[in-house]
Amino acid sequence: MYNDLKQLYENLNLKENNGLVLLKDNWENELKKYNFSFETINQLKIIKPTSLFAFNNVPFILFFDNPKNEKQIHYQVFCFDKTPVIFILKENEIKIYHAFKLIEKNELQNIDIKDDEIKRRFNFWEITSGKTWKWIEELFLKKKNNRIDDYLLENIKYSINTLEDNGLNKKIANKLILRLIFTRYLIDRG
Repeated sequence: MYNDLKQLYENLNLKENNGLVLLKDNWENELKKYNFSFETINQLKIIKPTSLFAFNNVPFILFFDNPKNEKQIHYQVFCFDKTPVIFILKENEIKIYHAFKLIEKNELQNIDIKDDEIKRRFNFWEITSGKTWKWIEELFLKKKNNRIDDYLLENIKYSINTLEDNGLNKKIANKLILRLIFTRYLIDRG
């Protein structure tokens, strides 16, 4: 059982000098030290984690301390598509979620793990050696992957097949879908 995130950081051997980023009042400047992209910084502003663990300028783990809207965080982190794991401390209980796997609308896949195993699986050395990610891959990614880009590709395939079933040539259907995606990109870009 963890009383606060500070205790969790200590147990996992995560420190500010090895990749832990404590997001305090001036956290935007703190993020710029890690050479995160402008897009990553903007997305983290929206998600608002309490802290994060970064390795090779990638935010691998996001930490949240008693968040108000947990379901919204699940959806935002899933759409962020850069952080594989999130920790949420709520009422002295730590919950860990696989951030690339959405199991229901706005709910990430829970990583069911005991407190003593958290230290073994998510300590600094396991994370940076890749053993943590290999373990997560064995648990979740051998099955059908549910990352946001997989949903997009499935929807594109479905749309092309539907157009084909309605008598449109496959080559024309592909071009039509690509133009729609490009047009949407231009609209979103402004």
